[in-house]
Amino acid sequence: MKVGDLVKFKTTVLSKSSDRVNPGLALSVKMVPQYPHRLVALVLWGDGTTTEEHDTYLEVISEVG
Repeated sequence: MKVGDLVKFKTTVLSKSSDRVNPGLALSVKMVPQYPHRLVALVLWGDGTTTEEHDTYLEVISEVG
């Protein structure tokens, strides 16, 4: 995942956090220092809200060039 990718929120757990307005746009992507193979993305959702999400909850649906 990289900045500019379109992403979709995905989870098998029903919760308020699964109410994201898909798709979203990855505005920034950074590594999680405690877990070197994990990323956190700042995502701008279709309703104009932004959240930080771990990569395990995001599916890339369209990559930037």
